[in-house]
Amino acid sequence: FDACIGYISITATLTKEWEKWWRNPEEVKLYQFIGKDNIPFHTVIFPSSLLGSGEKWTMLNHISSTEYLNYESGKFSKSKGIGVFGSDAMESGIPADVWRFYLFYNRPEKSDALFTWKDFQEKVNSELIGNLANLVNRTLSFVVRYFDGKLPQAAGGDNGRSTEGSELFRQQVKRLESEITEAFDRVRLREAFRKIFKLSALGNKRFQEEEPWKRVKEDPGSLTALLNDLVYLVRDLAILVHPFIPETSQRIVSFFGFQGLGASHGLGWTKLGSRAGIEEISRPELLFKRLENKEIEAFRERFSGSQADRKAQEAAKQHQGPGAAERLTSQVDLRVGRILEVENHPKADKLATARILLAYYGSQGRFAKGNEILTKLLSITEDKVAVWVLYGQFAVLYDAVQAKGAFEKAIVEDPQDQRGYQAMASFYSGQKQWAEAAETARKYLKLNPDDKDMQNSLTRFLVEAKQYDEANRLMEAALAENPNDIDTLVLKGVLAGRQG
Repeated sequence: FDACIGYISITATLTKEWEKWWRNPEEVKLYQFIGKDNIPFHTVIFPSSLLGSGEKWTMLNHISSTEYLNYESGKFSKSKGIGVFGSDAMESGIPADVWRFYLFYNRPEKSDALFTWKDFQEKVNSELIGNLANLVNRTLSFVVRYFDGKLPQAAGGDNGRSTEGSELFRQQVKRLESEITEAFDRVRLREAFRKIFKLSALGNKRFQEEEPWKRVKEDPGSLTALLNDLVYLVRDLAILVHPFIPETSQRIVSFFGFQGLGASHGLGWTKLGSRAGIEEISRPELLFKRLENKEIEAFRERFSGSQADRKAQEAAKQHQGPGAAERLTSQVDLRVGRILEVENHPKADKLATARILLAYYGSQGRFAKGNEILTKLLSITEDKVAVWVLYGQFAVLYDAVQAKGAFEKAIVEDPQDQRGYQAMASFYSGQKQWAEAAETARKYLKLNPDDKDMQNSLTRFLVEAKQYDEANRLMEAALAENPNDIDTLVLKGVLAGRQG
């Protein structure tokens, strides 16, 4: 519990005005961004510690949790030198905003995500450079080259009048900016970030279709609306990407003569969609350099760990059964309680005894507090599937009906999210309801057909459910693909013994 309280003490170390943040629930809303393995600590233990103090605190308003980010074919491991960590990123020579771009673009909001160097290279070169940086450079360079850096102004300064194509473009920009703002409000960061690049792609499409490099020679005055549309779109993009890649945002607005972003610089969120404030543009610099194959291969080799470590990792992965994480979590008996009394231990100098009143008590009141916490969780997070799965994993310790209901809610919440099916299959397996486990596994495999672990689990469920014909077909298919599949060979031996 002391780790969570560290958030308060860290703020107090930074500023003497820490209470304006942590003791001001009327004016401050607390948003927390965490990995899924920290949900119990941030939603149960931390709030319970604050409530237990009896003092006024800024309580949790919204929690945004993520799944796991894995590395290439396995997991990050600092001890084995597998993966890129903070100090590695700093020493790589790759700008921080490039790392920030990829992590937000690939943020594992609803399912585990995988970092691969190939995808990193492709996304950076195609989206960050080929899309966003390309629009900034081509638009601003065009104004500098053909108009001496002065943004064309219509007669009387009215840049609102436009062609039919320009009017349609402005409507599309307004709609997308509204969707991005809504995604921010709902704390859907990856969705917001990706739509920003969709907005940038819209600008590139307009530039390409209008062919200003041809029109400028014949009728430069006809480009006023187009260039205003694109220049102010670039400014809006700089505002929108600022929470994600702040250094890049700052560099873009500097081309317009702004010293920074925010109210003090007259350039912030309220300026989105406006058409004023830009008259001259300085020559833009290239924002990023492309990632080449040679350096990517060098990074992959550098951060892949030793050959022995990689082989050990693959071997461990093959022997890890389905639902291992869920089974481990289900063994935790985590409860909320009130400490009534603490005394020195009568037979030890460094130990103490405590008398604690648990929130879960008696068969009738067991889930009273749990339901209260569940309601709060569902109100503050968008990832309701994770909440139902987590609740079910705790509930299975006390009431199988409650647990099953929670997993069913997870599936209903998002029928395309594999986590609900995975948890339900693990639950049925634990209850020895093999036919139900098999049916759930089938549904899961429709969403994730390449999951070898779940394929093996389905075969085992079918054997236990005495559905031998289907189990045999699955085993034959698995052995045709890999004759040395240990799990399948073991199951085949079990089945042969049962069929006598």
